[in-house]
Amino acid sequence: MNDYHVFNGSTWHPAREAYKHNGSTWEKVWPKGIPKVNILSVEQKDVGGAVGYVAVIKWEKLEGRYDYHVGAREGAPPTLAELHASEETGDTASVFIGRSDWFGKTVFIGVVARDLDTGEWGKDIAVTSIVVQPPVPVAPTGLRATLTPGSLAASLSWTDSVTSLFTGYEVQGGNIKGGSPWNTAFNVSSNTYEFDTSQYGLSGFGESWEFRVRTKGFGTNNFSGWSSPARPGPFKDVVQQLGKMAKPTVEQVGRTKRVRVSWTPPPGPAPKRYVLQFGRWHENYSPVVDIPAGTLSYEIPEASFPGARSGDTWLFRIQAANAQGEGLDGPPSDHEWFDFANLPVPNEAPGRPNITKLTRNTRTNLRLEWDKPLWGGDYDDYFCTLKKSSGEQRELTLKGRDNGGNSLWTDLDTPDRVSTGGHWTVTLTARNRHGSGPTATFEADVSAFYAPENLRAGKVTHDSVEVLWDAVENATAYAVFSNGEIRGFTPVPDAGTNAEVTALTPNTDHVFQVVAVFDGAVSEGSEELPVRTAAAPDEGLTLPAPVVKLERNKPAWNKWQASWTSVDGATAYRLKWTGNTPEGGGHGSHTVRDMAGLSYQYTGTDLAWNETVTCQVAAVDASGNEGEWSLPQNAV
Repeated sequence: MNDYHVFNGSTWHPAREAYKHNGSTWEKVWPKGIPKVNILSVEQKDVGGAVGYVAVIKWEKLEGRYDYHVGAREGAPPTLAELHASEETGDTASVFIGRSDWFGKTVFIGVVARDLDTGEWGKDIAVTSIVVQPPVPVAPTGLRATLTPGSLAASLSWTDSVTSLFTGYEVQGGNIKGGSPWNTAFNVSSNTYEFDTSQYGLSGFGESWEFRVRTKGFGTNNFSGWSSPARPGPFKDVVQQLGKMAKPTVEQVGRTKRVRVSWTPPPGPAPKRYVLQFGRWHENYSPVVDIPAGTLSYEIPEASFPGARSGDTWLFRIQAANAQGEGLDGPPSDHEWFDFANLPVPNEAPGRPNITKLTRNTRTNLRLEWDKPLWGGDYDDYFCTLKKSSGEQRELTLKGRDNGGNSLWTDLDTPDRVSTGGHWTVTLTARNRHGSGPTATFEADVSAFYAPENLRAGKVTHDSVEVLWDAVENATAYAVFSNGEIRGFTPVPDAGTNAEVTALTPNTDHVFQVVAVFDGAVSEGSEELPVRTAAAPDEGLTLPAPVVKLERNKPAWNKWQASWTSVDGATAYRLKWTGNTPEGGGHGSHTVRDMAGLSYQYTGTDLAWNETVTCQVAAVDASGNEGEWSLPQNAV
């Protein structure tokens, strides 16, 4: 708490620092600085699940309002930047140390305090260390050995009772009554193995043969105990052959080339999996689909039936199968005949699209998403109408927006340049050269809260990025995210529409988003802003890439404009771009080199309709060395 204030003649203001004179010099009395944390204990612990091994560290809390930042590093104490990701307000934290390349090595764990009132960091990092002990492997269970008919081999399988923290298995087999030594197979990578006695100069199995397996962990001589033994036994003890299945049921999904196949389990022993085969009646069965047990239907996608037309005949059959080495599979079922029917024809109008979502895209635009019609490809365009409950109707033609799957239009210009939410009705009709399909209708309540726009980068250093955006009406605050994690909270109007994100990793790509906060609501995330931090000063790397913003229809409808951020150490910039149209052609590839002085903007030439421009920029230093190129930016 700051108890020191300054009087300016009319009001008192909080002081940033306070000093007193001791008779000879000025002595700083506030803030006093943050003492070094006293670490009490550290121990390794296995918490299981996806986390695995952690170091639990405990320290003595300081008096006052502090949080504590903890991190770990192998071979050397962690730096302050490596401690920022973990924030604790108590006196205990868990740090992940379960990396396989850390087993048997010394890992240093650091703790530093930060003053919650002033944001000041402690000057000294408290450090302790721990030697990471590798996990103890667990013996496998469920070992099974079955004879392979017609060979001198046995098929072995067992159950994994360990986590991913192991390196393999050792398998042994031998005549335990005949006095012969164990025959060992090393470095087995999976939980199945074909033990061929001929590899060891043996002539086959006897009744006293046994097998066993153990798990190998990390490190030297880090093994589990041996599993319970298993014997192959005579042929009559091998798992029974599975029964023959009835013909499957085959049906077409709507007017598509998708086919749904269903079946019933075979009589007798339960299978471990199913094998589905299909093909044209005059060709071989292909491909083969392996389906887990417990699944009694499967939908085959259109891509599996290239060139299929109405009246084409296909054959389908199903087979019950065991797991590898567990007996003979059942025979395939009799084949089922199937004819495609009523498939769409080339000269047919499209079907009805399926509208899935209508949401706000920007302050004045809406975003519409839909599924393409089930038939009638080669769409020329979509005809769309938009009507607000209390406004006029607007008609739009959405050209070239079918991408073969879920389709969307992200900048629907609304009738009244919507600035508040409301109830909207939208209709959508697919059209091609043969006519218009049936119309789809969709209603939605659109939120009045829109995401921040015009996200851009300001100053970029090796460990920080300044993020800027345009103000959002009625917003009370903004939340800034980096790579999906919140990194800042900016009240309005205290800090306005910019925030500096610090403690970033040098020479690394980061993706930023901003969310507007309202009373009782939040907006969706803004468009993503990719930025690469500069190299650390001592790394000697090339100049970092600038952050590029590409705008279409500026300064005219058939032009484009690129602008970018400045890069420390740059004396010039280079720009390259390509232009292509869906029909082919376009402006091709261009490179503008050695732009005059420190220019931060370039305007492109006249473009063809529907031409896509891709642009990149690189910085150049005084020696003519070219830095890294920016991430590609696109505009149509």
